[in-house]
Amino acid sequence: MEIKRMTAEMDYVPVDFQVRNFGNSCFEIMQNKNVVREESGERVIYKAETTLQTAIITTKSEGVVALIRMVYSQDDEFALINKGISDPVNNDYIRYREYVNWCKEQANIYFSEF
Repeated sequence: MEIKRMTAEMDYVPVDFQVRNFGNSCFEIMQNKNVVREESGERVIYKAETTLQTAIITTKSEGVVALIRMVYSQDDEFALINKGISDPVNNDYIRYREYVNWCKEQANIYFSEF
């Protein structure tokens, strides 16, 4: 699993989220956040915080983990779970759990063949 984070510039409106299957269980997952539209004369460009991951995914569970890693490292997860144990209504923990649930829904869409 390789994850790259970058600021990307493009001349089109970027998609928020995309999963591409390259075959042989090789997937590319791309996520664009904080998209900003900038005008320079007649030229329009879009800047985004882009996360790009290439991973071999052979089970739905691996798909869920790959999607979670787009936002949270394993250390982040442990810290947030500990927050949730001591304070189940902690805002950071609730956001994390909502994201995990979203990842499970997406895994059912993109990795349902496993």
